[in-house]
Amino acid sequence: MLLTKRRVLAENPALCRAGKAVCSVKYFLFILAVLLFGAWPARAAEVVTVSSSRIAPYQAALDGFRAAVARAVPARGLKSISAITITDLVLAEEPGPAFLRAKVLAKRPALVLAVGTNALNAVKSIADIPILYLMVPYPGALAADRANTTGVEMIISPEQQLAAFLRVIPWLRRIGLIYDPRRNSVLARRIMAAADKRGILVIEEQTEDRRQVRRLLEKLAGRIDAFWMLPDQTVTTPETVEVILLFSLENRIPVLTFSEKYLKRGATVAVTFDPYTMGERAGEMARQIIGRPGSSRLPAAAPATVKISVNHIVAGKLGLTVGAPTNNDPRE
Repeated sequence: MLLTKRRVLAENPALCRAGKAVCSVKYFLFILAVLLFGAWPARAAEVVTVSSSRIAPYQAALDGFRAAVARAVPARGLKSISAITITDLVLAEEPGPAFLRAKVLAKRPALVLAVGTNALNAVKSIADIPILYLMVPYPGALAADRANTTGVEMIISPEQQLAAFLRVIPWLRRIGLIYDPRRNSVLARRIMAAADKRGILVIEEQTEDRRQVRRLLEKLAGRIDAFWMLPDQTVTTPETVEVILLFSLENRIPVLTFSEKYLKRGATVAVTFDPYTMGERAGEMARQIIGRPGSSRLPAAAPATVKISVNHIVAGKLGLTVGAPTNNDPRE
């Protein structure tokens, strides 16, 4: 039989060439099928973003998220995520949280991004879809013990804050703190540890009564190069902030703060988070979660970078030249 087949092909060269062509076509189709169906996902993964509202910081965070998702490349060969489509929802524009949750579930997304506290609160009951949060100051009970929930924290470490302050005012050697020990003793200890590593002295005062803030500031006068304002519900109130900022002007002592709103009111330097880069970090985490199902319980991430803002008008009134790379106090 084999001999007969060889003889037929030998006597008919056209049949031989046709057989090779058929084999080549079959091989090409096989390779194409592997590439299309065996290596790449059958469809793009879908992400639904839920924002509490359309305020500018939330929009900046979403811009960073989209940018990170768009520029991500396959992490390993041809089996990585090839595309992610994004659908945006805004809680404030929906009839209510229940209606919004129904819209999310109807999409059957691979991941939900919650931007803002209200957004996270609205989707937290979704148990079978990975949830990432952004721009949530205190995720706490909203995310605790939920295996499908993680995100990017808004907490900037004392080490990051101090490093940023020193980039602007490198001559700092003595920093003053006033805090309520019931609320911020752990944070104060971390600040002192970070300062000690840099050879900086922290002079602290404690109080459980906001009415004592003025008196404690007077004790710090002449002993510190800058005052570090903490997010302390006892010490940092609308009334005490005015006292602190007046103390700053009268004593030519810069105030270092954690919020740009205090910078606008008269503080000197603010170290805050950057919504765009936080969104980028969330985009990177989203790729990891979608690319590796079961990895949704990634540890919450800290902001990768911080934003340093300076009130140059106030700095000028205090007689400071901020940002100069010098170890000398410019007031002398």
